[in-house]
Amino acid sequence: MRLDWNDYEGLHHSIAAQLNIPPGDLCYVHYVATRPQDLARANVEAFIAHREGDLQVGSLQRITLLDVEFHASNPLIDPEVVRKVFKVMDSSSISQESTSTVRGRNSAVWSGSTTI
Repeated sequence: MRLDWNDYEGLHHSIAAQLNIPPGDLCYVHYVATRPQDLARANVEAFIAHREGDLQVGSLQRITLLDVEFHASNPLIDPEVVRKVFKVMDSSSISQESTSTVRGRNSAVWSGSTTI
């Protein structure tokens, strides 16, 4: 899908149509500045669609994209990619939790483009 970055209304309506939701239910479109590496290599932009009711007014939570790659021990097998949007108090809570779970294994954890 091609997006016209100079036409916010058109951008908003195009994304709502792609998600099959009414444009009025799409509150905001958050651009993901640090894209998952496979999307960046494919020159694909990433967005998080913030729909009505996703966060309560005044909430301190943030909408965060969690991108996880599971690599097989065989380097010829493509990694399995799982992406999901979560509501968290701050993104450092994900980083700390992830780091403690993978410590001692053959793993790497990134926050943005920084390896933790």
